[in-house]
Amino acid sequence: MIGTERTTARSRLRSSSPEPDADSLHESSDRGTEPRLPRVATPFPAPKIMDLPQFQGEHKESLYWGTYRPHLYLGIRARTPQSLMAGLMWIGVKDGSNHLRHVCRHEDELSAYGWIKHNGRDYGHQVLVDHGLILTTEFLKSNGDGSGYGGDWAVRIDVQIDKSKWNEEFGKGGQLFFYLADEGGNVLDVGREKLNIRESSLLASGSRTDIGDWQLHLKSTDDLKLHYSGFHTPHFHNLSDLVEEKLASQTRNHAQMQLSDSSDDSPNVLVFQIVGGFPFTTDIALISGTDSDNSSVEDRVNSLTGASLSNELKYKEQAFDEKIEKTFNLAEKVDSESISVGKAAVGNLLGGIGYFYGQSKIAQSRTLNHREHDAYISYWPAELYTAVPCRPIFPRGFLWDEGFHQLVIWLVFQY
Repeated sequence: MIGTERTTARSRLRSSSPEPDADSLHESSDRGTEPRLPRVATPFPAPKIMDLPQFQGEHKESLYWGTYRPHLYLGIRARTPQSLMAGLMWIGVKDGSNHLRHVCRHEDELSAYGWIKHNGRDYGHQVLVDHGLILTTEFLKSNGDGSGYGGDWAVRIDVQIDKSKWNEEFGKGGQLFFYLADEGGNVLDVGREKLNIRESSLLASGSRTDIGDWQLHLKSTDDLKLHYSGFHTPHFHNLSDLVEEKLASQTRNHAQMQLSDSSDDSPNVLVFQIVGGFPFTTDIALISGTDSDNSSVEDRVNSLTGASLSNELKYKEQAFDEKIEKTFNLAEKVDSESISVGKAAVGNLLGGIGYFYGQSKIAQSRTLNHREHDAYISYWPAELYTAVPCRPIFPRGFLWDEGFHQLVIWLVFQY
């Protein structure tokens, strides 16, 4: 009886539903009329959960910036479809050859990488071990007086070597490439034609409707050399290729593996090459809302670099440790090594949260004879804010995994 009732119900729905099935879609297309999307590819006609009041205001702004590009070793963006994005590349050495690192890949054969601590909001600490090269990246957000929407953020990058694994033939210094890219096509301005952090910490500036005018600053007590290149590109999936091609061209033409200190017209991507002898540390800060009357840019740069940044990172690290202990009571259950593993598990989960925007592809019925370009239909444009199952293999949302992710995330954020 149950099966009969379900069949009958489906028949009634079929006969009364205004939505066409897949066959009628193709029939209307063949007749030259505009095909209608099936029900599965149309939004549910109701308010979205993300638009509820509790997800607006300060809560929404507090999550605006983050390490929301989990497919990269270090990538920062805002939760908006056309964001100002930042990322890190560096030169690694494998089998005696130089290789540019950027996207998380198993074939890079890094000994280890991952967020050993991350609170999912405004702090993260990551360690990457690349064949004797050891990079530590730390992320911090701040939202003080004068900041633009979403506040400011800073990244500290520390570069060391494991002398037992590093051959001096590979070089006595490291090369980092930190970049900004504007998905909205806004022009990025270089701080000055010849970059010198002893004269000015300003690397770049620009303007956006969401965060107002902004500036990017770099500070370091180490002796660093800087070069840059600016690119105008419609795509951002191939930034590694742009840098590799520029370095190859410079090496062929000038016998130097350094960026050109020049730019395309109206660049929407700026890449900064940071060269320093081992070990070295650099602090990079993005300051938003610099056009406001009380922006206090210099004070905010100082608060996000140097000793002030060190103190704030230490405070955030301690707060993370306390939250993990309060949530899971690990000290009563396991040894210190297991506690470190637990913190890294939570840190990697929260550090793997990403923001995505686009249209999902939905497969059409296999029983129909479709042309190749009709093998799928596209969902409506939508945002997705989610943890990811695996940064190098599956750096995107997956509903099955997200259910398990939320069991842990809920525990962490209930305190």
